[in-house]
Amino acid sequence: MGVPAVASPRALLGLPSDLPGSSAARSSSLGAHLPVLTCRDAKSWTKTIERLWADTAMRHRLRRMGRHWVEKHHRWSKNAARLAGWLERLPDPPLTLPMVRPQQPRVERRQAA
Repeated sequence: MGVPAVASPRALLGLPSDLPGSSAARSSSLGAHLPVLTCRDAKSWTKTIERLWADTAMRHRLRRMGRHWVEKHHRWSKNAARLAGWLERLPDPPLTLPMVRPQQPRVERRQAA
């Protein structure tokens, strides 16, 4: 399970900077911890994809590394704890919410001529 990842440096900007390897992946072709090959232009995309196509061992190694990285950094228990922390920092909602009644749509009737 898993596929080798190839991305542009811009695509990697969406990764949180506190994850190991995210900054390394932006500055090198293969991040130290984040198994993503980066390509900056069309020529490097072509060369990288051709290299992956030709090198079965490299494809399998990147697949395993990618799967391991995702399992390590995106476990449900870890993400649930992170979400709980964010929710705890939210301000308390007001004790009562104002009652808002939905407006009835206005129906205009045409008179017969």
